[in-house]
Amino acid sequence: MAEAFLQKYGGNEFNMYSAGLEPTAISPFTVKVLGEVGIDSSAQYAKPLETYLGKVYLSYIITDCSNAEERCPIFPGMGERLH
Repeated sequence: MAEAFLQKYGGNEFNMYSAGLEPTAISPFTVKVLGEVGIDSSAQYAKPLETYLGKVYLSYIITDCSNAEERCPIFPGMGERLH
């Protein structure tokens, strides 16, 4: 959801990447809520952290739950980490 909202409201100001520690299918509730505010999430899919680890420079890493904050690895050369 965070990636979708930042893409919608951040425009071209940001490059967004979203990944999970243990990615699963995107919840149908997430798709429904995004649809209710006019965001098409049909192209979204769950991605593992390895998709980006060591491949993409990240100015910010934002975790949205304490489990992710505790378990998220350090990305080489990463910028600020926010929780």
